[in-house]
Order: sequence, then C-alpha cells, then structure tokens
Amino acid sequence: MAAASPQGPRPATFHARRLLHDMGSTAAVDDLMHDYVQTTERDIDDLRCTAHDLHLTRRIAHRIKGAARLVGAGRIGEIAAGLEARAGANSLIPGALADAASQLVDALAAVKAELGAPREQPTVVQGQVSHFS
Repeated sequence: MAAASPQGPRPATFHARRLLHDMGSTAAVDDLMHDYVQTTERDIDDLRCTAHDLHLTRRIAHRIKGAARLVGAGRIGEIAAGLEARAGANSLIPGALADAASQLVDALAAVKAELGAPREQPTVVQGQVSHFS
C-alpha cells in the first residue's frame, strides 16, 4: 500500500489488489510488474529516439498505454494516450516528446517506489484471495 503523506494517503500508481485477485499470487504479480517496469523503461528509451518518425512514436506510445492499462498504471496510460493521439494527428510540437518522456519516467519511478514499499498481505481462504489485512 502507498505510504501516507502529510496531506493524506497517496493514490496507488497501479492496481495491486486487482492484479492479485486476477493472478492469484503475489509471486505472479511481482513477476508481471518486474517485466512491466523493464519493458516500459525500454519503451521510454526507444520513444526518445522517435522524434522524426511520428508513426513510430504513435506505435510505441500505444504499446506503453496498453501495458499501463493492463496493470492499472493510470497516470502512465494517460500520458501515453495523449502522446499517441498527438502523434497520430501529426500535432506533436517541438519538445512535446521530451516532455512526455520525462513525465513517463517520473510516473514509472512512482510505480517502482510503490513496488518497493511494504504491501498489504492478502488473506487466502480455500485457495482464493478473499481480502487484504
């Protein structure tokens, strides 16, 4: 669970509970999130090299958006969706790609920080995750 800040609890950067419910084990979620982080880091690096190819920018942004939505990383999905739309409409202004990549790096850092934070542990009843305690 996300740590509380002086202003109150931070919103989750991905949907750990939903993933745990869907996947059934923390090990499976950990593997998925490890793969997600590594793949997204590579995609962001690739994205930075696409400034002169809007089609490729749109494809990579689409891939980042889809993966983010799969794990419930809403902020990353929003940033990537905006970038995908601008690239698809040929309305990517100078500096927008670098700004979006920087925002993606920051949002992914928040996901990584949440992954490193202590999490609530599920209560398992008859092989099914019932709730968090």
